[in-house]
Amino acid sequence: MGTGAVLTIRNQAMTVRVDPQTGSWIDVRATDGTPLLGRAGPIVEVVLSAEAPDVAWRGLEAAVHEDEASLTMAFTSGALRLDVAMQLDRDWGPLAITASVTAFEDVPGRLLALHHHMPGMQAGPVDECLLQAPGQYLAPGTPYQAQAALALADTTAEPLPPYPEGWLEPCPDQTSGLVAVEHRASGRVVSAWQHSRHATSFPTLDGRDGLIDVCFRYQGGAWLRAGTRVSSDGMHVLASNGGLDAHLALFRDCAYRDAMRAPNDSPSWFTGGRLLQIMPSVQGIAHWAAQLPRLVGLGFTVLYLTPVWACQDGNIYALSEHYAINPQVGTVAEVRAFVDRAHELGLKVLFDFIPQGLGDQSRLAAEHPAWLVGDAQGRPFGSHGWGPKPGELPNGHTLSLDWGQAEVQEFMLEWAGWNVDTFDIDGFRTDALHWKEPNFSPTRSQPAWLTMFGGVRLGERLRDEMRVLKSDFALLGEVWGPLFAPAHDAVYANSWLAKRLNAGWLRGEPVLTAAQWQDWCALDRASRPKGAMRANFTGNHDSRPLLRQAAASPWRDALSVMYVFMPGLPFVFESELEGRDEFWRAALAERACLAGFVPLDETIAATSVMVWSQVWRSGSERRVVLVNLGDAVVIHSEPAIHGQLRWGQGITLDGQDVRIARAGWGVVTISDS
Repeated sequence: MGTGAVLTIRNQAMTVRVDPQTGSWIDVRATDGTPLLGRAGPIVEVVLSAEAPDVAWRGLEAAVHEDEASLTMAFTSGALRLDVAMQLDRDWGPLAITASVTAFEDVPGRLLALHHHMPGMQAGPVDECLLQAPGQYLAPGTPYQAQAALALADTTAEPLPPYPEGWLEPCPDQTSGLVAVEHRASGRVVSAWQHSRHATSFPTLDGRDGLIDVCFRYQGGAWLRAGTRVSSDGMHVLASNGGLDAHLALFRDCAYRDAMRAPNDSPSWFTGGRLLQIMPSVQGIAHWAAQLPRLVGLGFTVLYLTPVWACQDGNIYALSEHYAINPQVGTVAEVRAFVDRAHELGLKVLFDFIPQGLGDQSRLAAEHPAWLVGDAQGRPFGSHGWGPKPGELPNGHTLSLDWGQAEVQEFMLEWAGWNVDTFDIDGFRTDALHWKEPNFSPTRSQPAWLTMFGGVRLGERLRDEMRVLKSDFALLGEVWGPLFAPAHDAVYANSWLAKRLNAGWLRGEPVLTAAQWQDWCALDRASRPKGAMRANFTGNHDSRPLLRQAAASPWRDALSVMYVFMPGLPFVFESELEGRDEFWRAALAERACLAGFVPLDETIAATSVMVWSQVWRSGSERRVVLVNLGDAVVIHSEPAIHGQLRWGQGITLDGQDVRIARAGWGVVTISDS
C-alpha cells in the first residue's frame, strides 16, 4: 500500500491507525466506531541507560502489507534502528505488536527496556467501565474512574511488594499480565497483555486526565554492541463483544496454545495429595522420623522438606556445600532412612530445589566467578536484595547465579539427580525461579537478558531429566505465573497477595470480602492455562509471623477450611499442627472423600459478602463447603441448600436457610436426585 501520513489496518474486531513519521497511535476503534484508545501517544518507547547517547528517532520506512491487516515501520537514530510490526490475526483475532532494537555499531551504554503503550485504553464511556486485572492486587470489577484518579509512581527501583502505585505484578512469571477494560452494558471488552519466554514484562497503570494509560515494560537488557538485536516478543490487544467470560476464553486460546500448556501427565499421588511442609533444620530429621505415623494418621500424603544441605550462618537457603547435609538436620544415612520410612507408610517426599544463588562464602563462588550475575562493572551481587549489593562485602546470604549459563544449569541438574539417586525422593519444590536481573557483567559474551528467564529453561529441563530417573516425579513451583505451567505439576497460589488477604481476615479487617475473593479466584483461573493446578495455604515458612497471628485469631480454623477445600493442592505448614490434631484429622478426611469429585465455579449466593463457598460434584451428588469469614449470619441461599451436614462448626441447617456462626464452617452433602 506504500507510505503516507496515516497507516491503517483492520479486521472484523477493530480498525487501527498509526502515524509512521512519529511511531505514534492515532486511534484504535471497534467496528462500531467505539474508541478503544482515549488519546494519541507513542506505540513503543526505547529506554537506555544514562551513559547512552540521546536518541532522536527518524522515520525510515513504513508500509501496509497487501493483506491490509499488517504493517511495518522502521526508525533510525545514529547506529540504532527500531523496527515495529503490527499484525491483526484472523477475522476476530488480536492485534500483535512487536518491536526490536538493533545496534549496527558499538554504542555507549545499555538497552534497559522496551515499553509498549496503550494510552487511555477504554471500552466505552469511561464512567461506565470496569477495570479487570486477573491475578493482580486489584479487586475484580474495580471502577475505571477510581483507578484513573491514581497516577503511576514511576521509579527505577525494583518494584518488589508492596508495589508502587500503578505497578502490577510481572508477567508471565507471576500473573497472566492481562489488563482488561469492560463495558458491561454493551458487553464490550478490550484487553492487552505481553508474554515472553525470554524476559519479564511489568504492566503499569497510569491515571491521567481521567483515563488509564496501560504500559508493558519489557526488561530486555543488553549492551549496545555491534550486531546486538533485542526483540520484545510483542504486546497483544484483543477486542470482543459478549462479556468478560467470553473474552477470557478468547484470551486463553490466543495467549497460551501450546506455549504454556499445563501438563496432562501429572502423577495421581500429587494431584490428589495433601501436603505438609516441614523444616528439618529446626528440630532435626530424627524428630520428624518419629512423627511419621502421626502425620499419616492426620491424613497427609506428601511431605515437603525445606533445605537439608550444608548452609552458612543458619540461612538454609545460602548453601555452602551442595553435596553435604546440614548437621542440624542429621546425616546422609538419617535422611535416607527418613525417606525410606515415609515410603513404607505411603508418604511421598519433596525436597527443595535451590538454583537462585550460592552462599556468598561458598567455595563455588570463588572457583566459578563466571557463574555469578554481575552489574555493569562486573561486580557480583545478591538477586532481589537477598544478598550484598554490588561492591558490598558478603553478608551471610547469597550471590546470584546466572541461569543463562550452560555450566550453571548442568551443575544444578547433576545435583538434582544426585539427590534422587541418594535419597529416592519423589519430587522437588522449585525455589524462586521467577525473573532475575539481567547479567550486565561486561565480560559476559551472551545477551544480558538471557539470565532473566534462564530459570524457566532450567525448570523444564529439570522435569524432563528427573522423569527419566522416576517416571512419576513431580515438581511444585514456588512462583505462580503461567510461564511455569508446562514444567510444574502445580504452582503456589500468589504468596504475596495471600499475606495481605490472610492478615486482613485474621484481624477481622478484610482486604477483600469473601465474595470478592471468589470472583478474584474465578477470574484468575479463567486467565491461566487450562488445567493448571495451584497449591493453597494460609502461610508457609516465608510467612511465619502471619501463622503466629493466626494462632490467636478466631478465624484461624475457618481460613484453614477454605484453603483445604479450594480446588488444587492443600498445603499446610508444620506450625499449624500444634494442638490441632483433631481438626486436621477431620478436615483432611473430608478432603480425601472428594476423590472423584470435580470442583465447580457454581456460587452459592449468600446474604453476606463474607461467606465463601465451594461446590464439588460427582454424578448427582454435590458437596457444598461453606466458610464464614465475618459475623454470624443466616444464609437464604440461591440455589437453596437442602442436604445433610457432614462436618462443621457453628453451622446448622434450618429448612432452606443455613445458620452459620462467626468464623463458622461446614460441609454439606446434597443429592440432586
